Amino acid sequence: MATGIDEAAGARSRLQAAVTELAALPFEELAPEVLDELLSSLESAQRRLDTVSHDVVNGLRRRWPVQVGRLRDHLANLLHLSSRQAGKRIAVAADLHATDPALPETAAAARHGLIGAEHVDIVRDTIAKLPDTATAAERARFDLELTGVAVAERPDVLRREAATLLAEFDATHDDAPTRERSRKARSEFVLGPQDADGMSRGRFCVDPEARAYLEILFAKLARPGMCNSADPIPTVDGDPDPVAAATDTRTTGQRQHDAIKAGLRALLASGELGQHRGLPVTAIITMTLEQLETGAGIARTGGGSMLPMETAIAMAAHAHHYLYIYDQKCGRPLFLGRSKRLASADQRIVLHAVDAGCTMPGCDQCGYHCDIHHLIEYDRGGTTDIDRLTMVCNPNHQTAGPSDEQWQARRRYDEESLGQTLWYPPKTVDPTRQPRTNRHHRRPDPPPDKPDAA
Repeated sequence: MATGIDEAAGARSRLQAAVTELAALPFEELAPEVLDELLSSLESAQRRLDTVSHDVVNGLRRRWPVQVGRLRDHLANLLHLSSRQAGKRIAVAADLHATDPALPETAAAARHGLIGAEHVDIVRDTIAKLPDTATAAERARFDLELTGVAVAERPDVLRREAATLLAEFDATHDDAPTRERSRKARSEFVLGPQDADGMSRGRFCVDPEARAYLEILFAKLARPGMCNSADPIPTVDGDPDPVAAATDTRTTGQRQHDAIKAGLRALLASGELGQHRGLPVTAIITMTLEQLETGAGIARTGGGSMLPMETAIAMAAHAHHYLYIYDQKCGRPLFLGRSKRLASADQRIVLHAVDAGCTMPGCDQCGYHCDIHHLIEYDRGGTTDIDRLTMVCNPNHQTAGPSDEQWQARRRYDEESLGQTLWYPPKTVDPTRQPRTNRHHRRPDPPPDKPDAA
């Protein structure tokens, strides 16, 4: 075991020394042909390093103890990746496994530095679209043929050839279950991060049924003169006023955007969606008393997004809303002791304001996706009091517990507010069990010199 550790440390040291030596070369003084050769060598080495990284990930995957949390979250925290990118690395590593790869031809070409990550993505995506009835031999043929193209061509050529090969296969193997599975695999509606002005871009690919619903929604609510916020009283039912329709300067895309917004607002206001995690399905918005009084600043939603105060106040006129200003004299039942195991609606509202999302280190799940966790297990005498509760998403909730091999939480506090939740990692993650906090949902305040609340 010690030999393996020494070998790994030596190889890592030599790699870093080689990179340092390369970085010190006088690139501006080198001839173009020398730079071409160097660049080609670096590209091949980088591709081979990617496969070494896959082997390391697979080694972790085989040995990773499930009870300490998801490997995806560990990689995201360790390498400062997004959760999506960490999950993709694990999936690619499994497909290109050194001893038992799902795509042996692709894996071999990648290990020799002949193809890059973009080539690998195209091959994986194409083979994933094969029907469930495709045989192992047919999948192996795709792997072989696509790898042959990838070694010789750029990714854009490979993408075109892959589409042609898949279309030819579908022409002779077409069936309704395959088409439905393909549609389900491609369907998505993804909101991207907010820009500085609060606007959000995203991507979508809707199936025929969803498109049919959107068509009738647009036919009704995206007509000129409908759902126009510029009108003193926007028309949301019946026919639009002819004058309002004639003076509507919005583009088709803008009218369709406003139609979706009006439809969603009406659905939430109807109350027909029931409850979500103990609260009515409605927008939860957190703001300070000063922001409410001045009508200025940026509020936060339970989904973690920014909301200008003027928009938040306007939304309050359309929805079943909660306005909650809390302090020691509020008189609301935030301290339930042992009388109730599940957190109350009031407590959930406060935790939306305090935690804003999952408090487990590195987790990006917003408050809408979180359970309420007892800092001291209820089965071990813990109380359902606001300073003994914190937000945790469901997967991370499964890894929290009282033993040294689980994540344990405590909360700091001061005289004015509940402080951040501290998480003590399992000994398998950190033998010293140094506490960690989640910096995703808010910037950490310097911890006060006070004892932990729990």
